[in-house]
Amino acid sequence: MGSCFAEKIFHKLNFFQFDALESPFGISFNPIVLANQLDKIIENKRYSEHDLYFHDELYHSFDHHSNFSHTDANICINKINEYISQAHTFFIKSNYLIITFGSAHFYRLKSSKDIVSNCHKVPQNEFIKSMSTTQEIVDTWSKTIEKLKDSLPNIKIIFSISPVRYLRDGFIENNRSKASLILAIASLTEMFQHAHYFPAYEIFMDDLRDYRFTKNDRVHPSDEAFDYIWDYFEDGFLLNETMTINSEIESLQLQIGHRPIHPKSPSHIELLKKIEIEKKILALKFPQVKFNWF
Repeated sequence: MGSCFAEKIFHKLNFFQFDALESPFGISFNPIVLANQLDKIIENKRYSEHDLYFHDELYHSFDHHSNFSHTDANICINKINEYISQAHTFFIKSNYLIITFGSAHFYRLKSSKDIVSNCHKVPQNEFIKSMSTTQEIVDTWSKTIEKLKDSLPNIKIIFSISPVRYLRDGFIENNRSKASLILAIASLTEMFQHAHYFPAYEIFMDDLRDYRFTKNDRVHPSDEAFDYIWDYFEDGFLLNETMTINSEIESLQLQIGHRPIHPKSPSHIELLKKIEIEKKILALKFPQVKFNWF
């Protein structure tokens, strides 16, 4: 759950066949918003049309990414509830929760006073912009973690901070925001033994201090940078046995991802047969892995 960096982590885990699920709310940045979303997953919140906002010919949920928006309110609601129900069922059996805070800044809708996850290009004068303090983040997440411990006593939490700088807020405001997140997570990992910190932000800012490791926007980490950060994640959290399995899965995934110039050629058809055989071999070799290609 969290920022686009959390989404990248999910895709990497999915690539390596981990039994993982991404947030049913889509990309979100603020810790208070994320805590609220997690509460809704735990309670299996059901949305109705009263929770939607109609703007620019689309129905939106202020709790959700624009991927859930739709011209038909029923389709929008059904998709939202389907994803939350799926996440609730998955989450109550989960062993790990990976959370990436993006920004301490948030927007509050003037009409309802609710904190929103996404403004959906609604006019800015309908919101009040604020920044969560370190103490507010700690207080909110302390309650959330205590609630998690009651329902999932063995769950482990991995916190990280998105390496993406939100320069629309300005250089100074972005740094203050990141500092608030860093201090909050430091407090939480001291308070709770099952909460851990992965320093994605520090690796990117201090180890990869060069714009050649960003995309063209000079803000988002490049694929090369993310792979570099992922190597640290593997070293920090995965057993050697798991990394060996990952290596074999990656080899097969690269073959699966091959895009032939002539897909009906005998050589490519032969490759497809070989891939199917290797899938079955890996499934027998590593029965503990829930392969998603079957």
